[in-house]
Amino acid sequence: MRVALVVGHKEASQGAVNIVSEMTEFRFNDDLVNRIIIEGLASGSKHDLLKVLRDTYRELPEKINRIRPDFAISFHANAFNSRVSGTEVLFYHRSVMGPKMALILQKYMCELLHLPDRKIKAVTVEGRGGYLLCHVKCPIVIVEPFFIDNDEDLTIATEKKGEMAKMFVSAIEEISQLI
Repeated sequence: MRVALVVGHKEASQGAVNIVSEMTEFRFNDDLVNRIIIEGLASGSKHDLLKVLRDTYRELPEKINRIRPDFAISFHANAFNSRVSGTEVLFYHRSVMGPKMALILQKYMCELLHLPDRKIKAVTVEGRGGYLLCHVKCPIVIVEPFFIDNDEDLTIATEKKGEMAKMFVSAIEEISQLI
């Protein structure tokens, strides 16, 4: 089974940033995805975990579609006002598998990080991440495990990054049973 692990944002446009640590969404998730791939190999996962970096947002769905994954997870981190905290997963509102994948990932992330459960959220094509969720052909979700601009959230996520990698491998194994 092929699984696309999409690193949110890109080197030239790194997404949200924590002002105190200067950690960016892209840097955090690029490292996390690398760790997930290493953990998958170390644990003997039979899945082909494929890292996907974006060139442009408009071209990203086609880049994912070209590798023909069975499902995809796009890695992000929320940001708002440095006080909001929590975990959520976004899925396309017309997807059959999206909410099922989102529930599995949300459960795993909440159990590990112990941050407020902001639930899974259906997104339309006009909503946040909707273009990607609508135009990728395989089931896809966007994970937002924490708020990167919240120092406490970032500290927890950073301290548990190794555990997060293991957690995502376990979640991928569970999701693969549905696909």
